[in-house]
Amino acid sequence: MASVAVLADDLSGAVETAAGFLLRGARVWVELDERCAPGDTAVDVRVVDTDSRSLPADSAAARVTAALRRLPDTPLLVKKIDSLLRGPVAAELAAVRACRPNVVVAPALPAAGRSVRGAVVHLDGVPLDATDAWRAEARPAPGSVPAALSPVATRSLDVDSVRGGELAAELRASLDAGRVPVCDAEHDGDLDLIAAAACRLDRPALVGSAALAAAVARTVPVHRGAPRRGAPVPHRPGVPATLVVVGSAAPSVPAQLAVLRAAGARVLLARPADLLAGHRPVPDPAAGEIVVAAIDPAAPVRPGDSAELAAALATAVVPAARRADGLVLTGGGTARAVLDRLGVDRLRPLTEVHHGAVVCVDPTGRLVATRPGSFGAPDSLLAIARAVRTARTTPAEENP
Repeated sequence: MASVAVLADDLSGAVETAAGFLLRGARVWVELDERCAPGDTAVDVRVVDTDSRSLPADSAAARVTAALRRLPDTPLLVKKIDSLLRGPVAAELAAVRACRPNVVVAPALPAAGRSVRGAVVHLDGVPLDATDAWRAEARPAPGSVPAALSPVATRSLDVDSVRGGELAAELRASLDAGRVPVCDAEHDGDLDLIAAAACRLDRPALVGSAALAAAVARTVPVHRGAPRRGAPVPHRPGVPATLVVVGSAAPSVPAQLAVLRAAGARVLLARPADLLAGHRPVPDPAAGEIVVAAIDPAAPVRPGDSAELAAALATAVVPAARRADGLVLTGGGTARAVLDRLGVDRLRPLTEVHHGAVVCVDPTGRLVATRPGSFGAPDSLLAIARAVRTARTTPAEENP
């Protein structure tokens, strides 16, 4: 039995979370299908993508509840949510709380400039509702974490409470009063304190970003059995063909596409209206080529169309994806839509390129890298594509 279970609301977040445990030496699989069992049953951490961020609240809650029923004896649960509070977070939190009442919330993601102060998410120091991070959403960004979790009753704990030495008692008092503690955090060290205090509760559920899961990985001894070598990545001579699929409208995407284009990648931009109409087939990448299929950043995106666009983009690229040697998928909804169409039901993380960007292998030996859409410096996608190519062309025993 795994000692830790993680439920994530989208695929890139699931893989990002798995990487935090992988880097601590844990044996971890990411499951895409709730019916599948991991390829290696002797795992330390089970990560399940419920693919629920774009679902209606009741449907998302039902998926979380169903996943929790499959994990009744796991001592510690991490519920991964979006650090920008997108998706039906209140409904998913309520579903978790119904099964495991000792819930602690801490959504900060310091590595991406996302802190929580005064129970308000800040993005590079700016309150979330004053940024354009929610520009593709159908509703405005919440003004605070408690607002995003409403109608769940909460109690906010500031950084002084987190760092004051009595956090475990503060958490217990909040829960005894029927309120979910929401913790401020500015640094990873704050999240370490939160994880350590929360893990003193009975069968706790820690709700937050991948940074909170990484704090759990640093704090909790995860059982490790004898190392077991997984299936090696097949060695293919020559330079492989790589397909990069970008399904994000994040402000950082245009610069990332420009770097790819300057490095010689073939960048194909599709207007949302064309994708939704079923147009823009993507050609197969030739040997040694990087082909990029992306939603045109200059084209307007109607708020609320994210899930439909991800599905349309996946349909457009999947013939080329079947024939590519390696895939780079950015945007959790897009990544999941592509892999669903390829019949991939689980991934084994191999290595992290940078925070949130993880190279995995699927059961057929195909390399698949995922990354949340809003992450990364301008050279992020190029670095990930090169990491996939290196892993594919390097003999398995030399892989990281």
